[in-house]
Amino acid sequence: MIKKLRRHSREIAYLVRKSKRAKNIKISISFDRGIIATLPFGVNQRHLEKFLYKHFDWLEKRVDDFKKIDKSKLIKTGPNDYLRKKKEAHILVRGKLELFNKFYGFEYKKFCIRNQKTRWGSCSSGRNLNFNYKLVYLSEALAEYVVVHELCHLKEMNHSKKFWALVEKLVPDYKEKRKRLKEESKYFI
Repeated sequence: MIKKLRRHSREIAYLVRKSKRAKNIKISISFDRGIIATLPFGVNQRHLEKFLYKHFDWLEKRVDDFKKIDKSKLIKTGPNDYLRKKKEAHILVRGKLELFNKFYGFEYKKFCIRNQKTRWGSCSSGRNLNFNYKLVYLSEALAEYVVVHELCHLKEMNHSKKFWALVEKLVPDYKEKRKRLKEESKYFI
């Protein structure tokens, strides 16, 4: 359901989604879907609006940033693109896992290529690694960062100082890569 927030002369539209998996209010913004507020069940509209008004300046800036996006750089993705690129992504990730795990020597059960909307990768407690097929669209350096990041979760299932120290061993400029990855994420629709 689409709702609107209004402050002074500015109005921002947003979509409300309820999720059984959500533990907190989550705000995401994408070029094609706009602002999406994902709520845990039990959070009412008044509580959400209070939260959104508290972050209104941030939302306004993000909306303005999206209006400045170079539309020629947009990459249309989806089920058909996933089917076309899945094998290429599998080959890419397998090669990077073999390369970087020579250094780390971590054990994992398997890795899968998925069509994820909001994640570049994940690591389960069962030691399975998942990677977004859209890695094939990234520069090699960013794809490598994602693979190293997920490998390091096999040792540290968190984002603690120990985790980042592990990442930093092979990706010393990981902070810059994280920033670039976040920036490039905007271009996938």
